[in-house]
Amino acid sequence: MLRPYKWSDIQKYIQDDSTKAEFVCNGLWGIGHGTYYNWKNQLKEEGSTIDHRTDREDFVPANKLSEQEIQMIKDRYEQLVAQGFSRITGLMIAMSFLDEGDYVCSASTIDRYIREYKLINGSVADAQIADDSLTKKRVCCGVKPEGTAYGPNQVWVADTTYVTTDIKGKYYYLQTIMDLYSRKIVFWEIYDHENANGWKECLEKALLKENIQDASSIQFHTDNGSAYRASTFQAFLESNHIKYTHNRPLVSNDNCYMESFYATLKKSDRVDLRPFCSLDEARKCIGVFMDYYNNEHHHSGINYLTPADVHNGKEQELIDIRNRLKEQAKEKHPERFARFKKIEVQTSVSLTRVNTLLTKEQNYALYKNYKNN
Repeated sequence: MLRPYKWSDIQKYIQDDSTKAEFVCNGLWGIGHGTYYNWKNQLKEEGSTIDHRTDREDFVPANKLSEQEIQMIKDRYEQLVAQGFSRITGLMIAMSFLDEGDYVCSASTIDRYIREYKLINGSVADAQIADDSLTKKRVCCGVKPEGTAYGPNQVWVADTTYVTTDIKGKYYYLQTIMDLYSRKIVFWEIYDHENANGWKECLEKALLKENIQDASSIQFHTDNGSAYRASTFQAFLESNHIKYTHNRPLVSNDNCYMESFYATLKKSDRVDLRPFCSLDEARKCIGVFMDYYNNEHHHSGINYLTPADVHNGKEQELIDIRNRLKEQAKEKHPERFARFKKIEVQTSVSLTRVNTLLTKEQNYALYKNYKNN
């Protein structure tokens, strides 16, 4: 390291031919012999030497952000925190800049500044280590449900979650239908009980709302709840020629998109899931979040676009605008974008991308072992 010495003093040793390399490299400076001889050769050829080392104290990278740009990142981070986001990534901040017609730097660079300035809030920084003794081995029984959406209104996923009331032991039931491709909530409703008739009503209204004349183009996926497996609901699906798939036993990840949505709902500061005193109050409160989710929430799974934009076919247009802004930023600061990559439009979404398919014998062996233990 050359920190104790000024560069002008170092050049004097290089210009002195009587200076021995071993003394300079091993004793005085502690640098490599190759660096020393490169400086000597550069002095002979060009008449001067330039210190290109990146570990010196006064080194300033050519692609370093200005103080104003760093402050922009800090301000945007604080803005997103104030909006209630518990996990903020560099990609989220970069996309928010793109939507405003600006592109400061890459998402990985923003991630680095977030770590450097310790902007991560407690909910993300505090790692939670799972106790292995409390973790059960996932058992995959049965055939993995298959389904791929290449556009909106091809695959719908649905699920029910509890909503607490002001009466202990009594719950309302939030029933939600999501489009797999766009992540848009195509229909939702809250009931004071869950049964097949309620789901039949939800699906009928969803088809009517989306103006779908031929329901045979829809694949409807749920978990193994009794309301979905009831003969009344199954008869409705068959009469409308709707393809129905369901989770494997004990595998909630087969409906991972709905599980993720409910996690977003329950962790969001946009909705107060307090114990409700009436259905009207619950519908009004959750309705505000559903409107926000569809029209304002920038979803990480769809390139930080809103579900409504993707569902309405604006995905290509918006991503083209973002790519043009990224190209303009690269032309302005090419040193910042050595690994430039365009944003790609999603072509398809698989129903169960997180699971692996096991044979029937393997599934049965795992299931039997799970029951015995």
